[in-house]
Amino acid sequence: MRFKLTLKVRSDFAGYDLLPINYQFDLSEWVASSFNSPDETGFQEFLQNHKLVNNEKIFRFYSFSNLLIPKYKLIGDRLQILSNDVYFYLSIFPVSGIDNFVPLLFKGKTITLEDKKSRTIFTVENVERMREHEFSNEIIFRSMSPILVCYKDNSAIRYTEYMFPKGEKYNELFFSDLIQKIKATRSFLPRSFVENISLENKIEEWQKTISSFKLEVLGSPKSRYVTVRTNPATTMQLRGYLFPFKIKAPKELILIGYFLGFGEENTLGFGYCEING
Repeated sequence: MRFKLTLKVRSDFAGYDLLPINYQFDLSEWVASSFNSPDETGFQEFLQNHKLVNNEKIFRFYSFSNLLIPKYKLIGDRLQILSNDVYFYLSIFPVSGIDNFVPLLFKGKTITLEDKKSRTIFTVENVERMREHEFSNEIIFRSMSPILVCYKDNSAIRYTEYMFPKGEKYNELFFSDLIQKIKATRSFLPRSFVENISLENKIEEWQKTISSFKLEVLGSPKSRYVTVRTNPATTMQLRGYLFPFKIKAPKELILIGYFLGFGEENTLGFGYCEING
């Protein structure tokens, strides 16, 4: 299920309208904190009862888009916000009852996105649940945040290669990630999510036939770097790509990508995609 969060820009201090271009990591930390901080709504109890947290008691089954700013001006490494409202989309795995908590967790909350040069403060003015879509095994998507797919070398000299969205290796990694997401969520998947045969049989079948799944990149991918903090004093850059694409694969894999994001690092704001049209 998906939600649109509308943000109001606070304008009671100098430079309020200058947003750092590289805001994504701070936004991801705020979303994670909103989901995982102790609260009075009963959400943490709900997560534990439905086995929606990992061993560290962290909820990670969501993805979100970049900020969508209707009107802005690029000034160096800042975005000058020229519209009163900004919004972004949040996607959560559709467990029955979880939608009741989202407005309680987010509406009225404050977001601060800042660096050493500027600070922008938003208030979440509205949380709106979006309509559901019909799905098939062939759909065209457009990415609303960069899709990150990487190859990790397991040799003695280890390195990570951020993959350009083209070729058999990219496709295999792309679909393998979706299968891993199915595995991670199988303890609470609705019965209606997987049809006809058991999930274990489905996973085995997908792993054998993964080369038959199709990913067609439409247009020219645009590279995007996102700076993340590995600790308070150290940063690193992750690289993803924005591009529209046509996917032909089992409907279950398309659904899991739609709800949880395509590619890796979805809770850092990568891989949120919308159906085109």
